Amino acid sequence: MKEHYSQVLQNIVVSVGAGMLTMIFASRWKIPAIALLLFVGFLLGPEVTGVLDPGVFGDGLKLFITIAVAIILFEGALSLDHRGLKSVGSTIWLLLSVGVIITWLTVSAAVYFLFHFHWNFALLAGSMVIVTGPTVVIPLLRRLKVTRSVHHVLHWESVLIDPIGVFLSIFCLGLVNVENESTLLIIGESLWRVIIGTGAGVLVGFLLRLFLKRSLIPESQLNSAVITAAIVAFGAGCLVVSDAGLLAVVVLGFVLGKNVDQSIKKIRVFTEEMAEFLIGSLFVVLAAALKFDSVERFGYRGLVLLGVVVFISRPLTVFVSSIGSKLSLKEKFFISWVAPRGIVAASMATLFAVQLSSGGNPDGWFLKIFVFSVVVCTVPLYSFSAGFVASRLGVLRVQPRGWLIVGAHELSTQLSEFLKVHARADVIIIDSNRKNCSFVKKKGLEVLEGDALDDELLDDERLIGIGNVFALTDNEALNSLICRHWADVVGKNHVFRWGSGRDVTGISGRAVWQQVPRPGVISADILRGQARVAFEVCNTFTVSERAYPLVSVKNLDVILTGKDTVHTTSMGMVLLRELTYLHRLTRPDLIHAVDCGDIGDVLRKALEAICVHFPVLQKEETFQELLQREERFPTSIGDGIAVPHSYSSRITSTLMAIVQTPHGIEWGAFDQKPVTLVFVLISPAGDPERHLSTLSCVAQLVNDPEFLEQIKNAQTPDILYKKIQAREIALAY
Repeated sequence: MKEHYSQVLQNIVVSVGAGMLTMIFASRWKIPAIALLLFVGFLLGPEVTGVLDPGVFGDGLKLFITIAVAIILFEGALSLDHRGLKSVGSTIWLLLSVGVIITWLTVSAAVYFLFHFHWNFALLAGSMVIVTGPTVVIPLLRRLKVTRSVHHVLHWESVLIDPIGVFLSIFCLGLVNVENESTLLIIGESLWRVIIGTGAGVLVGFLLRLFLKRSLIPESQLNSAVITAAIVAFGAGCLVVSDAGLLAVVVLGFVLGKNVDQSIKKIRVFTEEMAEFLIGSLFVVLAAALKFDSVERFGYRGLVLLGVVVFISRPLTVFVSSIGSKLSLKEKFFISWVAPRGIVAASMATLFAVQLSSGGNPDGWFLKIFVFSVVVCTVPLYSFSAGFVASRLGVLRVQPRGWLIVGAHELSTQLSEFLKVHARADVIIIDSNRKNCSFVKKKGLEVLEGDALDDELLDDERLIGIGNVFALTDNEALNSLICRHWADVVGKNHVFRWGSGRDVTGISGRAVWQQVPRPGVISADILRGQARVAFEVCNTFTVSERAYPLVSVKNLDVILTGKDTVHTTSMGMVLLRELTYLHRLTRPDLIHAVDCGDIGDVLRKALEAICVHFPVLQKEETFQELLQREERFPTSIGDGIAVPHSYSSRITSTLMAIVQTPHGIEWGAFDQKPVTLVFVLISPAGDPERHLSTLSCVAQLVNDPEFLEQIKNAQTPDILYKKIQAREIALAY
């Protein structure tokens, strides 16, 4: 007993470890994982090294395969894009109905005539290779970049055909197990299996959704609760009628995934990782169970059968199902060429082979060797040849020109409209905030509500034409993460991000628009009429104090403006400051002079003027705060200018008073010059961006010695006001 325990433990460790390592290496080397898993499993099996022996699991192997297949099918149904189902065309529905029947009957006929099995067993064998396997097709499509119509057909066929193929296989297994019973009894049992499986899935799914809706399941136990529900649904179905559990988990996944919320998204991530783990371990074990004598018995007739599957059944299925469709002849040929079988087909074949063998049926060996031969043949064949075939047939997409803009706000909508009109590019805006998305929808633009870092987006058909990603959020760290996430999808030269210019090594994506404030600040200014975006025809755009060129287009090529960019263009999008912060805040009645005194006198004079118009501001409290700050860190910025500043929670807009001190006041300036002009700035609490921007506007005065001298020498507050207004208007326009 102890020795058997050690053997079982050894095989578990080997299969799990080898499966996970193989999946990791396959991902890094960008090769089909299933092909590598087959090779590793067969190498570790009794026929070669003997490190892994599935026979030690005994009857437990059947249980492991069954539960693993159930969880894999559950994950596939849970991840199904219900919104995308609306876009499924007639060709796909025909492939899932007429096409399934053609594949089933042609392969079954070939098995019947080549190997002379009984008709019901031949039907079972034919049903095994109906599924095309999304675990192989979807990564292949992600790498190939085929035309939208080809991608659409292959993607949805692989996603939807799994449950259909599984159900048909279970039905055919029933034909084999009850071959001496009446047709009516067989049909009745099949209907009963459907009723029980569907009922178990719906019931468990309804109860689980109820628990999730009422938040009865702690978040820490969410994943384990869902996997438990899947196993319960599977077990409940199987206990009533054989093999109804597989249908139950498919229905359960469909019910849970119908209304996707944040909890379901987290569950999807977990089940996807769980399915990947099971695929790795399961496929290694299944490959290790293959025997040389079965391959020999398959012989030349098996090669002919494989030829029927690849060269007759698949093309016939595609061409019949696509009659009357808009697919071109070349697209039909390519779809006919791509139909790899994957983990579900191999798992079901092994499971049914074990069931048939335990029931005394001597033909169980054929199911496993036939399906594995199809997998071994189709996965490498299609994976390594699909790119060449797609290129020769001309079904590869040209470099996608579409844009994915991350961040829904006024600035992104302006950019979207510019790119659509002048670059003739498809544009999609994405944001996780529903309110922001609603704002974009009202403008008639395409928007996705979701997380730009969500892996599910990589396979979203709505993003097929996206070749550029622009992270345009206020969060620089998030923008970098988004660029890193999408760099492998669209290329490192096609990911852009808003950045302040304070970059560090390792940040991903090209930083653009470094001269402008955060996108949220710009958007707010545009909505308030304090800035505007202009689409202008111009020969050359350069960054200036007056205008910020954001993007230019020439011959449909798009250039986003980086630091100090100068580019010749036929059309550009420019950000113009309508009125600067300093212009808006300067008022004649908030400009006063103090002939003598100290810092305290200047601050009191400024606050008295402000409180006359804004009494909600607590004068004494603000005075003490300003004075204490000046005592610790004097705010003189040189050349006779000081900018004492503070925040207040009692105001909603920035306030500014200007105090002239003609005789100068000692302010602790670093250049030791007395201060003759003081800008007192009070900003709303929680608005640091606007506060810093206003400080920046004041600081720019020091960089213009001529204008600085003019305002310092202004004889009256009225003259000072007019000079500031005239200069700021000139800068804005």
